[in-house]
Amino acid sequence: MKSIALFGGSFSPAHMSHYLIVKTLLSYEFTKILVMPAKQNPLKQDKTPIKDSVRINMLEAMFSSIDNVIISTWELQQSTLSYSYSTIKHIKKQYTKYKIYLILGLDAFQLLPQWKNSQYVIENTDILLYKRKGYDLDSQPLPNKVRLLDTDVPEISSSLIRRSSLEDIENNNWLHPRALPIWKQYINQTYAT
Repeated sequence: MKSIALFGGSFSPAHMSHYLIVKTLLSYEFTKILVMPAKQNPLKQDKTPIKDSVRINMLEAMFSSIDNVIISTWELQQSTLSYSYSTIKHIKKQYTKYKIYLILGLDAFQLLPQWKNSQYVIENTDILLYKRKGYDLDSQPLPNKVRLLDTDVPEISSSLIRRSSLEDIENNNWLHPRALPIWKQYINQTYAT
């Protein structure tokens, strides 16, 4: 059966942890990997939004060499908040013969009961989790259709990058080499005097 992995997020900005998660997904042999930046996560109030065009350009630069990765702007084109259930409904219509896997960090997974129409999300996807610092799985077994990805993701966050100097970002290799020039240009234009 054909399969699609949905990896959504703010990607504000996209960084090397995002890249490494997608590289891990390649070993699962998904037919397609959809990377979808959110217009606005209803459970997060991003105080420092990055322009949509910058987020898209960075994602496209990062994943341009991986054939089955698609950067989707569908959520950005919607007039409402980004609810996963509506995104999944859209994907089910677009990819009728595909099994859908939702890629989540443990932090997002623990908030799943708070999501709008979370039951629809659970019933219509399999969920693959990646570890996040400060979030642990309880000793209880994972629910059916939920598995842990076999990967260790470096602790990089978009908020860390937004508050760090370009020098620190470069020295720590927090951004993909093809995305770094886009971030530099954005920072230089945003903070030019």
